[in-house]
Amino acid sequence: MEDKVGRDTRRVALICALLAAVTLATFWPVRRHEFINYDDDQYVTTNPHVLGGLTPQNIAWAFNVGYASNWHPLTWLSHILDVQLFGVKSGPQHLVNVLFHTANAVLLFLLLWHLSAALWRSAMVAALFALHPLHVESVAWLAERKDVLSTFFFLLTLWAYARYVESAQRHDHAEKPGLQVARGLRSFTGRWYGLALLFFALGLMSKPMLVSVPFVLLLLDFWPLQRSRSTLPAGLNQVGASGEPVGASGASGSLGTPPSGGSGRQRRSLARWLSARFSEFKTPVLPLLFEKVPFLALAIASSVLTFVAQKKGHAVALWMPLSVRVANAIASVWKYLAKTFWPTNLAIFYPHPDLAVNLPHPAGSPPSFQWPAWLIMLAALLLVIVSVAVLRSRQRQPWLATGWFWYLVTLGPAIGIVQVGGQAMADRYTYIPSIGIFILVVWTASESLSGWRASGVLLRAASALVLGACVVLSHKQLHYWRNNSTLWEHALAITTCNYTAEIGLGLELLQEGKAEQSIALFEKAIAHAPFYPPGHFGLADALGKSGKNEEAVEEYKAGLRLDPSNAVGHDSFGLTLLRLGKADEALDQFDQAVFLAPDEPFAQNNLGLALSRKGKLDQAVLHFQAAVRLKPDYQDAVMHLAEALLKQGNLPLAQVWFNKLVQLRPADFQARVNLGVVLWRLGLRDQAEAQYTEALHLKPDDPAAHCALGDAFLAQDRLPEAAAQFAEARRLSPENSEALTGLGRALADQGKFAEAQGPFQEVVRLCPTNAMAQLNLANTLLMSGQTNPAQVAFHEASRLEPDLARKNLEAGVKLAAQGQLDAAVVRLRTALNLAPENPEAMVKLSWILATRPEPGARNGPEAVRLAERACQLNGGKDSRFWTTLAAAYAETGRLAEAVTSGEKALELAQAAGDQAAAGACQARLKTYRNALATSH
Repeated sequence: MEDKVGRDTRRVALICALLAAVTLATFWPVRRHEFINYDDDQYVTTNPHVLGGLTPQNIAWAFNVGYASNWHPLTWLSHILDVQLFGVKSGPQHLVNVLFHTANAVLLFLLLWHLSAALWRSAMVAALFALHPLHVESVAWLAERKDVLSTFFFLLTLWAYARYVESAQRHDHAEKPGLQVARGLRSFTGRWYGLALLFFALGLMSKPMLVSVPFVLLLLDFWPLQRSRSTLPAGLNQVGASGEPVGASGASGSLGTPPSGGSGRQRRSLARWLSARFSEFKTPVLPLLFEKVPFLALAIASSVLTFVAQKKGHAVALWMPLSVRVANAIASVWKYLAKTFWPTNLAIFYPHPDLAVNLPHPAGSPPSFQWPAWLIMLAALLLVIVSVAVLRSRQRQPWLATGWFWYLVTLGPAIGIVQVGGQAMADRYTYIPSIGIFILVVWTASESLSGWRASGVLLRAASALVLGACVVLSHKQLHYWRNNSTLWEHALAITTCNYTAEIGLGLELLQEGKAEQSIALFEKAIAHAPFYPPGHFGLADALGKSGKNEEAVEEYKAGLRLDPSNAVGHDSFGLTLLRLGKADEALDQFDQAVFLAPDEPFAQNNLGLALSRKGKLDQAVLHFQAAVRLKPDYQDAVMHLAEALLKQGNLPLAQVWFNKLVQLRPADFQARVNLGVVLWRLGLRDQAEAQYTEALHLKPDDPAAHCALGDAFLAQDRLPEAAAQFAEARRLSPENSEALTGLGRALADQGKFAEAQGPFQEVVRLCPTNAMAQLNLANTLLMSGQTNPAQVAFHEASRLEPDLARKNLEAGVKLAAQGQLDAAVVRLRTALNLAPENPEAMVKLSWILATRPEPGARNGPEAVRLAERACQLNGGKDSRFWTTLAAAYAETGRLAEAVTSGEKALELAQAAGDQAAAGACQARLKTYRNALATSH
């Protein structure tokens, strides 16, 4: 018999090799699989700590509680190591999962063979584990690295525990049977016991589902280790690990027959009998329980950390009634069994039945996963009956109890009594529990056929057929995991009301640019689960990409009402508000996103972007720096940081970050142009020219590229070169309004107003409703001395954009405050040309013309004319206007009038209670009086 076969090293090695080869061959296609948009982003593709590689900071982060609603630091470290070794490539990382799964299959075979000496049975259980379609999810889904990694340490824990038991038994073999376990306890601090605890701790740090290990160890003590049988009375049946009777057996095969009868003496006799029976078990059982206390302590600690993490991440569905969770748990026990024996219609997500209550379903039928109450009760009763039956057969067929309770105990943490997420069940939850079922089935089948003459042939044929079917079904299931589209489309095809699949496919379509199609899916998801925030956020994203920003705002609000702590929701909402021009509201959303997720680089970058647009460059730079610190290769953040530093005038640092950007984006035209601008301003002209040359090589025939380079030359006052670039862009695209406008500006800034008129007139012809085009033409005509046509153009520009004068006035004031007086004068003159009777524009321009530091740039007569007219329009009620007029008079030498105007300004300031203005007026008035006295 196979159970009598010695431990042939060559056969074991051959089985290990064959098992590994078939497993690798079956799962090898995952090397071409893509990342999945369901948890893979959180675990790898958008996780800044994982993407940052093995650094002390990221290693420390891995031990934090709460990220992704879990505490599994070893899993995080494995993902970080993947990125360190392979970069952000899905293929190699998927293969790491396959390698762990293969190692698990081989370990399982070696463990069972070591425990039972049943070579082929152990091989069959391991093969079923390796090839079963239910396990495809754990292997093909990168985010389920925690499954294969924790199982690796789970099996090592069982291996070390078995070695500990063996070493303890060898140490105690000379002792009396009743003292063996007790003596063994004295050595449980030894090497193998310590190693078992270490592997268990590592397993819990990979996935907390291993909390059931103490109970699994007790099951192994019962069978196949038979530790609780070592002191049983001789009249009890004992069955070996391979299934054969060991030692003497009683006629009844039970604990003996209790005395019968109903008298008092008989009842006392019954009590003595029960006491004797319990005393027989007291010695072996209690020490075995005590032996598991350190394992139980680790399990409790892990459970507490996990519950805190899941509650912190809002993954625990506390809103779901206990009765619903219990009903689903009972049903799931049998549904998992059904899928184990008939593994078809497997999906990444099975919606919870309670979520579909009272919702409309296709063709008016209820969802296929919803069981009626009477059936739940029947399932519970059947669960009790089966459990009692396997307990009653524990002496003759102990593997039934170990296999069945292995299944129940290891499934318990994920059965849904504590509901995490919205799924009713998940294929990945069977990864370890199914081993118990495989043991139960393989050992039972072998024992049932052991008396048949052709049992060997029959078992081999059945095994080949079953394993062949598993390979075919697993290969088919792997096909669905190729990418998001195949995965979610399959899930939608085989499930009902699957809002998660609708959202997943919607996100994929949105990523592909199919916003309208994704909107329909998100709307279905919201109809199926209106309380589920991701549906609202997905719809909002899709609406935003479709240009329906106002509708998107409402969906973001709906999502955030349901999940106010969703940092990504706040961040996306902020981007939509920014597109709508609501910068202040956007800033609030970005602030909230950074508060909720300070380690999220995208939130930091977007907050910096909003601050930059508000002109708060110092604060913006801090957030851009935080973003690139969290994600050093975050290209947008690097670009925004470099641009902000350029705006600040911090050229040395801007050069550093533009260099970094060029390294990250060597083919980025604009990055090279901006680097060229910085280098030119730093005086590194040869290097700047090299960047400009490289930029043109990247896009020699792109009008937009030539325009961008022209803008860069304009910013450096390299006007002839700018004109050449815009002219080339115009040649490549004759009706390119950007090229025509740039060419006109370059020519006008050189004083070539007549030549500039042509390009500006062409822009007006192409864009007759463009106010800026009219304004550019008007300024050029005015500078050419064509006053009347210029006034017509100014009037048309004002008609097209009534706020144009105000915008130019505000820009002029801002430029003056920054000390850019030439640019300020241009803006203020434009404002006056658009609104000739604007007293504010007059007084601002008059002040600059009368007081600017360069005497040669002043224009006293014009300043006097503007200030006098401003005072007339204002009615002489504002001290600022009289102050400006006094300065203009002083500039033209009309000191007496300057003193009179200054006194009027002082009087108005004092009347208004403006002490600061009054003080300034007194100082200037003193200067005028002194100058007047000196002139006499």
